[in-house]
Amino acid sequence: MAKYDLEMLLADVKAVMTSNLNTKLAEIDAEKLALDPTDAITLATVASGSYFFQTMDAEVANCNPFILYGIEDIETIHSGPYGSKLVTITVYLVLEEGGQEANLSTRMLRYLRALEEIYETDWQTVSNAIKIKKQSLVPFELTRLNDSQPCRAVGIRLRADLG
Repeated sequence: MAKYDLEMLLADVKAVMTSNLNTKLAEIDAEKLALDPTDAITLATVASGSYFFQTMDAEVANCNPFILYGIEDIETIHSGPYGSKLVTITVYLVLEEGGQEANLSTRMLRYLRALEEIYETDWQTVSNAIKIKKQSLVPFELTRLNDSQPCRAVGIRLRADLG
């Protein structure tokens, strides 16, 4: 059996998102509408080509929302002949404001909830059931380098021990 490594972990992180995020967004929309029939917020889904690993190239400009994910830190721990890597991966969902500032904070909190929940409930479906620790990141504002369109981002930080 092949050793579960960083490359496989990153593939699994992406697979959980591409397989489950849009379904979770629809579930949250339906739940909120059932609680309040006047809730007019519908979360935009993430297109299949809108997941970017450690880069914000020109292609990102055509995506709204998009996911930016990557390696934040790798800590190598050695104990004699044995070692492990404590890997931190950050996942951000970025959304252009696009004149919808009235409910932007609410939408960002719902996106954050979706990211949190897919890694709580769907992580066990990946190829290797290693334990991950999840930390939610506060929403923040950013501006893309190739235009002046204001964006908001929410995210989570995932930590895994690749023993």
